[in-house]
Amino acid sequence: MPRGRKVVLIQMEVNGNLVEVKECTKCKNVLPLDEYHNDQTKKSGKQAMCKVCKNQKNREYQQANRERIRKRRKQYEKENVERIREVKRKYREENKEWLRELTRKWKEENKEYVRQYNQNYQRENAEYIRQYSKKYRWERVYKQYIDSGRL
Repeated sequence: MPRGRKVVLIQMEVNGNLVEVKECTKCKNVLPLDEYHNDQTKKSGKQAMCKVCKNQKNREYQQANRERIRKRRKQYEKENVERIREVKRKYREENKEWLRELTRKWKEENKEYVRQYNQNYQRENAEYIRQYSKKYRWERVYKQYIDSGRL
């Protein structure tokens, strides 16, 4: 027994061009095929619902199942820590220049926020910064003595 209804592709002339169209199963609008998401499992190669209806359905599902989706995402992240880390590392490596430019633009547009953030960080981490600077200075001076042969 066949499921659903048979999808009929129709050719229509739009702005002097011959375009294949089909009817959305939800809103019943007849739309060009580029208004449907791809679906290789379907004979037409497109989903039954148009993009607008499918997006609306997805939004409704996400709102109704917010907690369930969050738990599933957390579980996936927990089980795939290394894979996620590698994907992010690869993305950063492939988009290094673009990300650098994006960061530079954001900092330029948010100068006051960056200045305030830096001041707060320095105030809250003053002791750590002092210790780090002291250690760094000592290592640098010590390295100079070793390199010059004085030690």
